[in-house]
Amino acid sequence: MVRVKTGKFIATGAIMNLELGFIPTYFKMVDETDEHVYEWFGEAHGQNLAHCIDHDPANSIMTHLANSAFSTYDVFSTILKSGTCDSTVAAGSYLNDEDGSFTKEMIGAVVHNTTDDTYMRVTGFVDATRLEVSPDYMINTETYTMSGAGIKVVNGRFKGVRISAALTADSDVITFLAIGDDQNEDLGDAANW
Repeated sequence: MVRVKTGKFIATGAIMNLELGFIPTYFKMVDETDEHVYEWFGEAHGQNLAHCIDHDPANSIMTHLANSAFSTYDVFSTILKSGTCDSTVAAGSYLNDEDGSFTKEMIGAVVHNTTDDTYMRVTGFVDATRLEVSPDYMINTETYTMSGAGIKVVNGRFKGVRISAALTADSDVITFLAIGDDQNEDLGDAANW
């Protein structure tokens, strides 16, 4: 299945997590403000190839970037904790777990209710046994996993590309093209066709 996403955003000059809803195998980013074009060829065939084309009219050059310029993320790839909800609170949306050992750093994490296969975001810290969650809540005996603390998620998209702070400046206008392809194929040496 091929997935394609295009868009535009204003950069912050900091590391950015661009939510796509899938892990791209190709990513192209155009910095309209500084006239740079960046391409990333993902981790296809065990490689992580990124390069930058500088479209400065006076001095057009191609520069290879460090592999850390772009990377992908999947908030479900690292489970922070798992557990079972101990009680249901009538008012409000909460996750209650007497063995939770919850901390304020868990705000922003994604909670997967593995009993009914729903997802929610940790929106607040009450104490070591209770977290505020949205848009859902958990009832007694439902099980959960928690992952992705500190990764911003927009519109339920939990996968995307991370852009290095070195590639943009605050207020740069960026357009992008992301392609995810699960049929990426190494055709080998064309001389042998």
